[in-house]
Amino acid sequence: MSGGTSASAATAAGIAGLVRAANPSLSAAQVRDRLVSTSVGPHHRLDAEAAARNILPLGVSISGPSSPTPPGTYTWTAHRSGGLSPYRYAWYRDGSEQAVSLGSTYTGVVGTTGFSLRLEVTDGRDVVAQQATYIVPGYPEQLGCDQSPLATDFCTL
Repeated sequence: MSGGTSASAATAAGIAGLVRAANPSLSAAQVRDRLVSTSVGPHHRLDAEAAARNILPLGVSISGPSSPTPPGTYTWTAHRSGGLSPYRYAWYRDGSEQAVSLGSTYTGVVGTTGFSLRLEVTDGRDVVAQQATYIVPGYPEQLGCDQSPLATDFCTL
């Protein structure tokens, strides 16, 4: 087959057959739902192994203090969904290509400049989750009259 919708239909039918063979108690509607819920990417690519084993797509998000007060040390936590264990975590700070932490949490110092955190999670099938980014705002230590964009509002002339 050369591709296109004709090839896609045959592929989808084959994957549906594999899902049904691995899970004979599923109805046709349940097989369809399984194919949809385990598809990946913006074009909903079918994943035969994920569909047969009911492995949901790997997702990731970050939680932590949104407005930490400097100076201080704070922790951000990875939240993942779906995928297949074991999971590997890699945290990157300020666009660095080298990970600054490899666990499910990142603890860092907040100073007067802001920074960004990027989290990458990889599952046991080496599927990489869509990366999550978290922005931590900066806080100037002191804003003098000459530095303030609103100097006329807060400073005496």
